Amino acid sequence: VYDPDSCSLMNKLCSDIFSHLPHNMHYVMKLHTEYSPANLQVLDQFNIHPVIMYRDLRDQCVSRYFHVLNDSTHRHHVLYNTTPKEEAMMHNIDITIGYYLGWVEDWRSLMAQQPSRFFDVKYETLRQNPALTLSNVLKFFKIDLSQDEVESIVQKISARTKFDIKENLSKHKGTARKGIVGDWRNHFTEEQVQIFKDKCGQHLIDLGYEKDLNWTLDH
Repeated sequence: VYDPDSCSLMNKLCSDIFSHLPHNMHYVMKLHTEYSPANLQVLDQFNIHPVIMYRDLRDQCVSRYFHVLNDSTHRHHVLYNTTPKEEAMMHNIDITIGYYLGWVEDWRSLMAQQPSRFFDVKYETLRQNPALTLSNVLKFFKIDLSQDEVESIVQKISARTKFDIKENLSKHKGTARKGIVGDWRNHFTEEQVQIFKDKCGQHLIDLGYEKDLNWTLDH
């Protein structure tokens, strides 16, 4: 990606990113981007209809923890490797709820206002049925592929996806570690569960991850 000002590293969008992309083909760009009027203006400028993808923030939190733990370039790498896990996870939870909760809520609010402009994908839905999810994304972009073609794409991606975060980071091939749903139950404490209930409980209910606030580490 052409990004001379490192906008994407600051969770922003800049015109340069899109102005240097080819106009005669389809392409996929994965970005970790917060909502802001400035970012929306760039999307408007290039008439981009993005796919907004999110996951259970509890699993996202655990994923971030192990990413930081294994990424020697991350600003919190030393902290997490020299701090007891429970304490480091508390720090990580503060960041997840302090930043990413707002990101998801802001994009969801915008999607509710302009439903035809965006396509939302839950990670859990993608994980459960990748072929169907890809088919729906392609339909959103009016790209016509047969079911066999879609299945072939999924199989090729699955074959080259390795769930080994250390190796992936060392080879700059992403951050896949486990990819499973519900892994937070293996890493949270009761106190951390309560923090998520207090600060993120309604969010989890609104997105269908929980029916109420009675969930626990066991179920």
